[in-house]
Amino acid sequence: MPIRILTYFFILVLSGCGPSSPVKENKPAVVKKLIKSPKEKTGVQLSTIQADLKNNKLNNAIIKLQKLDISQSYGLEIPVELVRIKIDLEKKRVVQALRRLKTINPSALPMPLQIEYYQLHAQALNDKGHRLEAARLWVALNHLETVKMTKIESRFWQELGVDLLMLFPAQSVEKNNQLLWQSLKSVKSLKLRQVKQISKDIFSGWVALALLERTSLQQGINNWRLRFKNHPGEQVITVTPPSLKKIALILPPLSTPFGAAGEAIKNGFSAASQADKNKKRPEIAIHFANVSNISAVYQKAVDEGVDVVVGPLRKETIKALLSVSQLPVPTLALNILKTRVFIGNLYQFGLSPEDEAREIVKRAWADGHRSAGILVPDGLWGKNILETFKAEWEDFGGNITIKQMYGGDFHSSIPLAFQEIEKTDMVFMVALPQHASTILQFLRPNNKPIYSISRIYAGTPNPQRDAGLEGVIFVDMPWVLDEENKLEKYNRLYALGIDAYNLLPKLQNFSTLQWQGYTGHLSVNQNGVIHRNQLPFARFVDGKPQILK
Repeated sequence: MPIRILTYFFILVLSGCGPSSPVKENKPAVVKKLIKSPKEKTGVQLSTIQADLKNNKLNNAIIKLQKLDISQSYGLEIPVELVRIKIDLEKKRVVQALRRLKTINPSALPMPLQIEYYQLHAQALNDKGHRLEAARLWVALNHLETVKMTKIESRFWQELGVDLLMLFPAQSVEKNNQLLWQSLKSVKSLKLRQVKQISKDIFSGWVALALLERTSLQQGINNWRLRFKNHPGEQVITVTPPSLKKIALILPPLSTPFGAAGEAIKNGFSAASQADKNKKRPEIAIHFANVSNISAVYQKAVDEGVDVVVGPLRKETIKALLSVSQLPVPTLALNILKTRVFIGNLYQFGLSPEDEAREIVKRAWADGHRSAGILVPDGLWGKNILETFKAEWEDFGGNITIKQMYGGDFHSSIPLAFQEIEKTDMVFMVALPQHASTILQFLRPNNKPIYSISRIYAGTPNPQRDAGLEGVIFVDMPWVLDEENKLEKYNRLYALGIDAYNLLPKLQNFSTLQWQGYTGHLSVNQNGVIHRNQLPFARFVDGKPQILK
């Protein structure tokens, strides 16, 4: 005879169909009888059977189940059938257990019974050898664990004399994860690779971790942590990162236009190493590379046994490296590519003006502005900043009233574009120090607030040079706005070198995905890109930056 799927709805009927109806009213005579005859309560008998199963007294449970009479016990058909399924699984009658499970519609059950059902179904699938399917069910179970039994349901079971802790034992998410993990560990690698992985998906994260567990490569674990943040699989990871012994720092050749920038990074990197309190500081090997030889230089560093590579600096050199080489060791590139890319062991860290544009959007919006004019230089660099600001501003709900890119002839393009500047609340202007004062002459008469990225400031106080920037609000890194740091040139790249060194042990471990650095508050996304945020702001007053709260 097929199992009657009436439990959940029947409970509501017995209970008055809603929280506002007292359970004691309109109670069926059978329930009243059970309440008056405790010794005969089927619910109590069912609880003792559950207790025997929990205490591994299988034979006792079978004998008591044979004597159980549920003909007068409404609502207990499904719980009794689940007990039979448990016994089938204990007796290794997996096919019979699955046959019983198919007769039950879990969606019609109250939540505690749904949890019990899926626990047994996952176990049956696992015992049958369908381990991937079982793992999916265990993942789904963890979403059901937080659902509470309604007061009506709880009262109903209690009045039947059922011990709720026996009938619906508290499920453990940790236990589910342990069962899930043991199941996946026995799945062949070929079958795991056939599973389509989706970023941030919990089940995909388990599958990816099961594959990585067979390699025990720490850098693979790090990449997994980026793709699946706060994943429950963290509890099963046993790989511990080794200490850094040797670092390769790849920079532009000194004879090139970028040589001085690379030297500043090297100086900051070395300063951070000297300040490292670790008694066994890693050895730093300096290499120089450009687009034509980056692959060979990188491979040479790997062959020398480095634990991590820092660099290269230029975007063109990074692209050249990625086009021809695998990355066998963690690699911290010192720039950020425009196109999204996720390659194992690649992390990108640079002084992105797009990060600064996003910070300006937050600040200007908090200052009460809702319409903005944008003024950026011609070229791909300016275009990327414009698009970033525009997208972020519109996401906040703001309006772009003016959008202008300018060339070398400021007099012809800027005044015409800003004829209707009175219709905007503020202006986001991107300009180098040597151009900013001239451009500001076209914007001053309207007295609109002007915001800018760090490029407007040379990096060191100079009231005479910056006198024409009065009132401009700009964003910069903590290192630059700290008056104690008085490097004359490449101040920001020096700070980049410091942060690059300090990031390395954090990239090894990933116990956290956010850090406070000299270049800003740092966070890493699922593609391995390290962004700067929570940057400080300053305003030019008498030619000098004054930090704003």
